[in-house]
Amino acid sequence: WRAGTLGHLKIVMKAPLKKAPFLGWAVQHMHCLFLDRNWAKDEQRIKQSMEHLTSTRTRGPAPTVLIFPEGTDLSESNVEKSHKFSEEKGLPKFDHVLHPRAKGALACIGQLRQTSTHLLDLTMAYEDYQPGERPSDGSLVKGRLPKAVFVHVDKYALSEVPEEEAEFTKWLR
Repeated sequence: WRAGTLGHLKIVMKAPLKKAPFLGWAVQHMHCLFLDRNWAKDEQRIKQSMEHLTSTRTRGPAPTVLIFPEGTDLSESNVEKSHKFSEEKGLPKFDHVLHPRAKGALACIGQLRQTSTHLLDLTMAYEDYQPGERPSDGSLVKGRLPKAVFVHVDKYALSEVPEEEAEFTKWLR
């Protein structure tokens, strides 16, 4: 029943990936949503993209949007930024995940409430290729893959997901 649904998949990605050889070309043709992580630039882009996605659906499954609110790059510098953010906001420090950015995710989900009923929350964990090594874009391109990837999935009715930014931010963390 999922045959032919790849066209309904949209991925929210950081804007520099648009220029990556091969990958950038492919995801541009999938009409993925590219964000600059600058709300002044991204707010209208999110709104237009999600409105287009939900308004052009005439039949078939609801759109699937893959959002990474915490980002995907667990580099040492991003972990440091996340620790600084934690200190400023009085939040716990994490070494294996980053604190999520709620505003863009909330904007996407707000538009998707028109056509979708559930949100799937996926948490991915990697078994180190070498002890202490974090997977990165560079290591993956060089063929240094993790030994194993584990995925934990929770399903939430969108009616359970807060619509106000402050409450959503707490829920997301």
